[in-house]
Amino acid sequence: RFMGRRWLVRDDSDGNSAHSRRASMQWLDDERLTVGDTRFSLSENRSDSVESEPDEFALLKTRSMIDAFMREAPERVESVIDLGIFRGGSILFLHEMFRPRRLVGLDLLEWHRGPLESRIAQRGLSDAVRLYYGIDQGDHHALDRIMTENFPDGEIDLVIDDCSHLYGPTKASLNFLLPRVRPLGLYVIEDWGWAHWPGEEWQGADAQYRDETALSNLVMELVMTAASRTDIIGKLTITSDSIYITKGWPATNPEGFDISTCYLTRGKRFPLAL
Repeated sequence: RFMGRRWLVRDDSDGNSAHSRRASMQWLDDERLTVGDTRFSLSENRSDSVESEPDEFALLKTRSMIDAFMREAPERVESVIDLGIFRGGSILFLHEMFRPRRLVGLDLLEWHRGPLESRIAQRGLSDAVRLYYGIDQGDHHALDRIMTENFPDGEIDLVIDDCSHLYGPTKASLNFLLPRVRPLGLYVIEDWGWAHWPGEEWQGADAQYRDETALSNLVMELVMTAASRTDIIGKLTITSDSIYITKGWPATNPEGFDISTCYLTRGKRFPLAL
């Protein structure tokens, strides 16, 4: 049971079940895997040296991240938004894993597009997979247009945010997209803990994002919302890499949604202290 209601029972005869998805994924070692007939190489670092090739696509995940994602993924995924395309590995991974009716990827920058777009053309995926470049993840007008063009029923099964990793843009896209995730759907935010990672690159005087608000502030807002509003967040799973938000029941009105107004604090202000 889920929040006093029964879980939805779905027909998985088309092969989109968790069992069939896992059967299609084969690990070659801890840094390489195949899904279907597509090979992926794993990398933890987003850099210009990470490239996708026509026969092997870069996937900025670790094995533990993929294992955790597979545990949390909804039983059925037909509509997906992937925030952050980079070299295209995540787009192909999600398509091979779920075979959704519509998969939308968006990114502010135009990374090396050749291998991804060639694979989409070769496989005839241009109707199922739509890519948008030059899109700020926090631009509600752009997101609204993309939703209208791709998801006319206004609901999404899965959102993955591996984009800016900054508090403001990440919160802006969450405010727009989370209420549009269907009940029991999943919203994932990756790399939330950068402000707390060890090492001079993250903790030193010249650390990356030194003057930025820590994304963990948004995680704390989600934790408080999970306690205050189980209709918005039915389940929250936090790992060292990612936060998994299982949407609550019933559907949420997207008009004017702001996660900062959804939790109770006994009348005390929640400061952005990190």
